[in-house]
Amino acid sequence: YIADRHEDFERYRQLATHTDLTKPHEWYPRARLDKRKIVFHAGPTNSGKTYEALQRLKRAEKGMYLAPLRLLAAETYENLTAEGIYTELLTGQ
Repeated sequence: YIADRHEDFERYRQLATHTDLTKPHEWYPRARLDKRKIVFHAGPTNSGKTYEALQRLKRAEKGMYLAPLRLLAAETYENLTAEGIYTELLTGQ
């Protein structure tokens, strides 16, 4: 009955289906098959977390470093690039 009365009903239904965020584990099923090792460095301020994380990253075959600040990300990018390590810098802007 509603579909007959409202032309946009089907578009709203499709929009609701495409924007459903309740099952993120179903979004990328093939990516979930990848074997990953995630290393999380936690500790108090000035305890060497960033230093240790970057040392491990340098020794790794491939990896990703997520920086909490754009300035830290840019500094890390410059340092790794200067050492001859292929690096990409992606920021939110």
